[in-house]
Amino acid sequence: MRCSNAFALSLLLALAAGQAVLAEQAAPGARPGAEDAQVASLDDLLARFARLQGMSARYREEKRIALLKRPLQSEGIIQFAAPNLLLRRVERPEPAVMLLAGDSLQVADASGARRIDLQANPIVRHFVLTFVHVLSGDRAALERLYALRFTTADSASGTPAGLGWRLELTPRQPELARMIERASLIGKGAVVEQMTLHERNGDATVLTFSDVDLGVRFDAAARARIFRLPGK
Repeated sequence: MRCSNAFALSLLLALAAGQAVLAEQAAPGARPGAEDAQVASLDDLLARFARLQGMSARYREEKRIALLKRPLQSEGIIQFAAPNLLLRRVERPEPAVMLLAGDSLQVADASGARRIDLQANPIVRHFVLTFVHVLSGDRAALERLYALRFTTADSASGTPAGLGWRLELTPRQPELARMIERASLIGKGAVVEQMTLHERNGDATVLTFSDVDLGVRFDAAARARIFRLPGK
């Protein structure tokens, strides 16, 4: 259960990063360098998130577990095709593929393939709903699930120097709040540079991204070939 929950929210964070990196350049008529334009407000940021078409990027994930001296690390590739296909391919330390297609969440690794029943798991379902709300830039829906705190570098918020804004999501729903303390995204312009998931037990997951391809457009054949589990 816990692995499913952590994976689902990491999908949310991964997608949010991809959206923020892509949004300005995916928009018709976007200017060179527009992704660096200052974000004026939370509504401005969510509007940029809503314009995503497709992306491919490398990721590095670091899981900091209180009982372990060293963090667990993984890396691989993330690919997204609007409106609802997200594939995370883990390359190291152990190969695995994780696919979110609409309301279907599937995982394939050395132990085999399995499907996570979102209707039977309300916590994971909330995470997937969050994914949808972030994708659509739906502030009202996000605020039903989370208390949102948006600050900029010039608002004495403690945002690290050189980064323009911070968005924190604190769960309102009791079932989420029992497991998750908060999720935080820090970025500049339309680019998310750091994402951290803080769990109630003291664990934390940090995601970073590189080699982001802003020009990916998946046709029907590419969607069928890429967004599937191995052997399917």
